[in-house]
Amino acid sequence: MPQNGGVGSPHTPARGNSMFRSALAFILMAATVASAEVPDDWKKISGLLKDFDYEVEKKDDWVQATHDEYPNMFIKGYKKGVLLQAYFETSDMDVSERTIRKLNNKLNLNATVARFYIDSDGDLMCETWYPGKWDEDRFEIFLEAWHDDTKGQYSMISVLTD
Repeated sequence: MPQNGGVGSPHTPARGNSMFRSALAFILMAATVASAEVPDDWKKISGLLKDFDYEVEKKDDWVQATHDEYPNMFIKGYKKGVLLQAYFETSDMDVSERTIRKLNNKLNLNATVARFYIDSDGDLMCETWYPGKWDEDRFEIFLEAWHDDTKGQYSMISVLTD
């Protein structure tokens, strides 16, 4: 998969910083996956997600939730809470790394609970962490904030390819 959109030479400091950040993101993602598991309250979380019209499927180490209007999510137990992750394939797009980074910054600037970053493949990632024990009302508010943070990402990404 193409990475970095051909920006800079391999010897420029900007390229080195970019590679360092990508490597760091990959290491953090690997550590997250290695320590993640199906949340203890996955059945309760699944029930609430179904109320929001998600299709929910339990996998070995995570729960997958798909939706027609919202990003598909991977849900994992993480650090005494729940981690929600989504990714958007941007590495295959014919756009520069700079453009993807600008989009990433714009999404982070407007986010309430989500954080966006670019993974080692050059894809845009989004994740959020819900701390503590299950509380249906709090999780619903949290999920609505996640929806608010991620609802415009498809239109923003599609603008890149137009």
